Amino acid sequence: MVKKFSVVIVTLVFLLALSGCATSQKEAADPAAMTQRALVAVQSWPDSAGVMAKAEATKDLEPQNVDDSSDDGSEAGSALATEGWWYLRFKINWAGADNEPVDEIEESVCNCEDAVLVGVDEDLASEKDAEEKEETKAAKEIKKDSDRDDVEDPFWFMGSLIADRILAPVIREQGEDFFLWRFHRRAADDATGHQFSLIFYSTPQTADAVSETIKANELVAQLIDEGVLVEVKYPDSAAIDRPAIADTSDERWAEEIQNAWPIFIMGASEMWLMLTETIADANPKSSDDMSVDELVALYTEVEEDINDLWREEGRHAYFHHLNAIFGYEYLLMRF
Repeated sequence: MVKKFSVVIVTLVFLLALSGCATSQKEAADPAAMTQRALVAVQSWPDSAGVMAKAEATKDLEPQNVDDSSDDGSEAGSALATEGWWYLRFKINWAGADNEPVDEIEESVCNCEDAVLVGVDEDLASEKDAEEKEETKAAKEIKKDSDRDDVEDPFWFMGSLIADRILAPVIREQGEDFFLWRFHRRAADDATGHQFSLIFYSTPQTADAVSETIKANELVAQLIDEGVLVEVKYPDSAAIDRPAIADTSDERWAEEIQNAWPIFIMGASEMWLMLTETIADANPKSSDDMSVDELVALYTEVEEDINDLWREEGRHAYFHHLNAIFGYEYLLMRF
């Protein structure tokens, strides 16, 4: 009995030692600091009841100019929106793209494929998909045009670089003033081109503060000077154009999903940012003082590592468990 117990103890010590080695290799910097970074945005998350209450309170508000006010203190004056959604957009250089204006489709349009109905026969999938065929026709034409040999792949790694080196500090320092936030990526061979965005819900004053922080960021200026970044488009705080929680959700969705989705995508964005920070910090090439070329090389590797995780573990870690929450019901999937 004592011998068996000793074997168990030795085995546990060995496994713990291996675990410690793996941790020290991946988190050679400061595990406590990395954990703190990962929890920053989560600590200021709104609860679901608060989001639903704000969604109900803001759903009927009209877009307002910030300077508008009611001199007589009327009910109309007290109903003016005080918060809204803001877009901070980073336009990234995309070699070979036409950048010719096209009709706006959806901000999420990129690499659209035919729909797949998971777990259901193809005839039913085709029937369910018919209603959306016309809506994606123009998006597929964009993809067809962007398959030209002279158009290089977008610099997807720039999303990781921008998120970690430029936006993560903003989220850590000013994120408590965001009611909700998320990242968004898009790349289509059109006038908008390749773009990485921080989308957040706050007061106009917070939007201005974020803009000033980015304008003073030396790395942003360096990326523009090197031609990797084309420009930064800052939010116009003169008017609150999107005061409702659902205003940046897809209007074709059910109202319940429009109101709840911002919480989901905020969580997904925080998860992706945590992966990006953790993998970048663990890379031996990473340091605080890096040239643009060194950053490009680093975040090319970071992007590849994240893509490997997504490809190998995303099905179970994300899709399977999300499907489980919804009781393993069938769904249409479009990419």
